[in-house]
Amino acid sequence: MGLGTRFILGICGILIIAVGIFSVGIYLNLIDVSGTILANFAGQEATAITGLVFLIVGLAILGVSFKGANKEDGKKVKSIIQYNERGEINISFQAIENMVLRVSRDIHGIKETSTKVSVTEQGMVIELHVKVLPDLQIPPLAAELQGKIKEYVEDKTGMPVNEVSVSVENIVVDEMGKRRS
Repeated sequence: MGLGTRFILGICGILIIAVGIFSVGIYLNLIDVSGTILANFAGQEATAITGLVFLIVGLAILGVSFKGANKEDGKKVKSIIQYNERGEINISFQAIENMVLRVSRDIHGIKETSTKVSVTEQGMVIELHVKVLPDLQIPPLAAELQGKIKEYVEDKTGMPVNEVSVSVENIVVDEMGKRRS
């Protein structure tokens, strides 16, 4: 459900709630309708019941208009949106994460990688959690990884990468090297 649809649904819900409140007000004689065609409805139980039904329906519609916003946000694919003379370009965060995984696979010493991408006003932020092989100098390895990821992602997306954060979570034993010994 789009934003416009939710807005219209919300307005309808508010109007239906207003009709319900008006009907209950007529039943309780809180609203003076004497001398009008509505005077026949004052004090009538059917007016109260109708007003309560309108209130419940209006609240339900209003609730759906807000609930629809939460459901859509949960399903929405996060992406970077760029515009050019031909139209809009969407690059999903998942696509960028896959670019990062591709680069990390090409660097000797990186065994496993998990990635999270976010965007700030300054540019893209890429967070990496890696497992590396033993006996490697971690700071130069992380610096190489940061530089290559920044260069590759900026080249492929055209969007500045503000930060590449590397967190080494563990050292893993290379199974191939272990078997050779």
